[in-house]
Amino acid sequence: MEASRAEPDCIRYDLAQSSANPELFFLVECWVSEKSLIDHQQTPHFLKGIKEIEALAAHTDVQSVYWVEPKG
Repeated sequence: MEASRAEPDCIRYDLAQSSANPELFFLVECWVSEKSLIDHQQTPHFLKGIKEIEALAAHTDVQSVYWVEPKG
């Protein structure tokens, strides 16, 4: 995770665990742009990490979101 956090366009890269289901984890990533995310997904540390996650996880699901902040 440190290698991903060290990438220049990484805003946030955190792992969270569900309080309701201790077997459920969330990897929350925030990047400067869609291109930054795509570039990140080609790095050796990302590709290695994905293989490790897939070997351990019963299921993975990728969701893209857009942050919505209150105007004010």
